Amino acid sequence: MHALPFSPSYPFVADEELERYVTVYGLEIVGVSEHREVRASYQFKLADFPRPDILGLSGGNHIIFISYRLSRLAYGNPDYLWLLRQTLAHEIAHDVLGNINRTEEDAPYEIGRTNQITSGDLGLSDWIKFRPFSRSAELAADRKGMEYWHKLGWDCGYWVWLFMNFTAHGYEGDVNHPTKDRLDQAIQICSQP
Repeated sequence: MHALPFSPSYPFVADEELERYVTVYGLEIVGVSEHREVRASYQFKLADFPRPDILGLSGGNHIIFISYRLSRLAYGNPDYLWLLRQTLAHEIAHDVLGNINRTEEDAPYEIGRTNQITSGDLGLSDWIKFRPFSRSAELAADRKGMEYWHKLGWDCGYWVWLFMNFTAHGYEGDVNHPTKDRLDQAIQICSQP
């Protein structure tokens, strides 16, 4: 069994109302995924990530962490609801694809790369080593997430708009979440019938 590497000081946020809100949208996506039969085992937790551009994290074992800030914004603004849905689809896709359980050989860890998410960015203790997903695993999660959106009848053009908006505001992502690569992939996928 995979144990979550989070210390008691991990920045979880206890807000039952928002957690239920996020869970409703998360389970809607899980319902069209390959894990629909185990959707009752999914848990959606809120976290106050120190780095504001981290919106979600797949913790393995059907546990998804969502930025508390994003969930609050989505609760009061339909524009942010679409960002929440995009984040949920991406993180659920990581869980479905099994990225969390891959070894370094399966999903190469880019050692020594700058501009990469670290344990501290997630609010984890210094003694915990965080291994981010590879760039290819991140792009695969985007592809799978857009597939879920298609099944739900949601316009995947939102993913294109989102990444274009990131680019317009000078946000390039990080080494494993390159905005340009994500945008190029979204344009390609969303242009298909």
